[in-house]
Order: sequence, then structure tokens, then C-alpha cells
Amino acid sequence: MSSKEMPREISRRHVIVLIGAAAAAAGMLPRVSLADKAATDAAVKAAGGDGAAAGGITLDLPQIAENGNTVPVGVEVESPIPQS
Repeated sequence: MSSKEMPREISRRHVIVLIGAAAAAAGMLPRVSLADKAATDAAVKAAGGDGAAAGGITLDLPQIAENGNTVPVGVEVESPIPQS
């Protein structure tokens, strides 16, 4: 088939692939927040107010990983929550 010819029929498989690609592309688009500033401020205040504080979390990560599929990661959190 030359590059100028178009396929004569489209299979269900092609339609499903096109729909999946369109859904994936739509998922990558930036989303607009529908909350107004007052609602956002109320949610921040209800959640504790000031946002994230510095410190309290220690990450142990290698500077370079030979295999990106298996990178050892260590996380330590200083928390007043008792261990159960």
C-alpha cells in the first residue's frame, strides 16, 4: 500500500485503539479547579492551616541506580502517632 492510499475499512480494534489514545491524551490535559478561593481557604484551614512543615521525613535513596526497576528506597517519619 502506498503512503497516499487510505485503508478501505476500519476494524473494531482500530476504533478501540483510537478511543484509548484519545482518552489517554485527554487525561494529560491540565484540569481547571472549580472551587472558588473561599472554599479552598476553608479546606486548607480545616486540614490544619499552614501546609507542610520542613523536617520530620527522612528519605534514604541511592544517588545512582544500576537498574531503574529495582531501586531501594527507605522512608523514616518522625510522627507522634503511636505504633499499633
